[in-house]
Amino acid sequence: MSETPTNGSDPQPVVRLREIHKSFGSNHVLKGIDLTVHKGEHVVIFGPSGSGKSTLLRTTNLLETPDSGSVWFEGKEYGPGLDDEDHPKGKARILRQEIGMVFQQFNLFPHITALENVALALRRVKRIPRPDAEMRAATYLDRVGLLDKLGAYPTQLSGGQQQRVAIARSLVMEPKVMLFDEPTSALDPELVGEVLAVMRRLASSGMTMVVVTHEMGFGEEVGDQNIFMDDGFVVEQGGRDIYKNAQEPRTKEFLRSIL
Repeated sequence: MSETPTNGSDPQPVVRLREIHKSFGSNHVLKGIDLTVHKGEHVVIFGPSGSGKSTLLRTTNLLETPDSGSVWFEGKEYGPGLDDEDHPKGKARILRQEIGMVFQQFNLFPHITALENVALALRRVKRIPRPDAEMRAATYLDRVGLLDKLGAYPTQLSGGQQQRVAIARSLVMEPKVMLFDEPTSALDPELVGEVLAVMRRLASSGMTMVVVTHEMGFGEEVGDQNIFMDDGFVVEQGGRDIYKNAQEPRTKEFLRSIL
């Protein structure tokens, strides 16, 4: 029987990945990754394209199933593998209700309004009646500064506004952890700031967050744990000083190329 991983004298982490391996065909994308995230912590993951960052994020809520290793959330293991009476594993669909995710692309339904996009999961997944779901959706759209866009369709919104709707759509499910997969990479430069402002407010509210981004200023501002990945490995991790005082040559090289 597997045992819940411990972390010395620290409180039990909200999320813990252990020895995660993931391949796509002959491409070994994740090579024994460990990740520990505590409640209220803001983890920023950065690195070159193809380093495995997005795959790691998608493994955290089992949008990608690891080939080996374990995914733990609040002391319970999730995913495939042995499942017996003494050690039952949680189901991926339950995990995804607890760990929200915002993607590079907004993935809004174009034929329904911003309000309806945010309310949809409440109605379909939580079976909340439409009036109550839309009231809650309006509250979360207000939180991201879009109360005046309730009736707008995605094509009537800017890219930054669409991404803020996508953030509200995840938040309305009241997840305990939020994952962000390069949420500003599809935006025009002048729209990046409005999305980062929402994420800063979310961080200030105490939300547990794991963010894959190339916005190093954001990482330096809010990252409690900052992780540099390359070629499927964690090369270096540390506090906010990593951006100015990286120790590993590969980290220094990467940061020089983008800062």
